[in-house]
Amino acid sequence: SNREPDDLPASKSPNAKSFDKDDVVSTQDATAAGDKKPPLVLVVEDEIDLLQVLCLLLETRCHCRVLPAETGAEAVYLARRHRPDLVLLDLIL
Repeated sequence: SNREPDDLPASKSPNAKSFDKDDVVSTQDATAAGDKKPPLVLVVEDEIDLLQVLCLLLETRCHCRVLPAETGAEAVYLARRHRPDLVLLDLIL
């Protein structure tokens, strides 16, 4: 579905923290503010179609640099070599 973040249900976790949209800094704002590179995200997914969609969304919507990996071994190699800021991992490879 094409729901906006405001349409999503609130978390029911007792540890969930609320935040104001004004507190969130986009990668575009961070880059414009002087950060040298957008965040690097390692995406680990064995279903190639989903891997491609995730990478495309992260690159176009979030302006992230993306490292795709189809296997756990490839992900470990890329993580050690490139030290990503975030790892998006399919737990059932």
